[in-house]
Amino acid sequence: MSEEECALIAEKMNIPEVRPEWLGANMLVRGIDRLTELPAGTRLLFPDGTGLICEGENLPCVHPGKMIEQFYEQDGLRKKFVPAARKKRGIVCSVEREGAIHTGDTIEVIRLS
Repeated sequence: MSEEECALIAEKMNIPEVRPEWLGANMLVRGIDRLTELPAGTRLLFPDGTGLICEGENLPCVHPGKMIEQFYEQDGLRKKFVPAARKKRGIVCSVEREGAIHTGDTIEVIRLS
């Protein structure tokens, strides 16, 4: 999940913020333009050689919308989540090479040609 896409979802839902933990994110990144739209097969490489392979978009579902609605105590937010999060919900990755990922690590994005 990316900080930028969380902010875009919040903007579309007209709420102050969407926290990555509400979406079940395992990792939050920033600075990767249109993270969710990275094609399957894209590699994310970290400084120690840790590698992840993008499997594709993590499709939005109603569960995060329920959490957001409960947090803001505002009826109707769950219905706004799925359309607001489309193409902004983050990606699913598989581990290509195990290692350690640390806060502040740079990420090299290797896209298929």
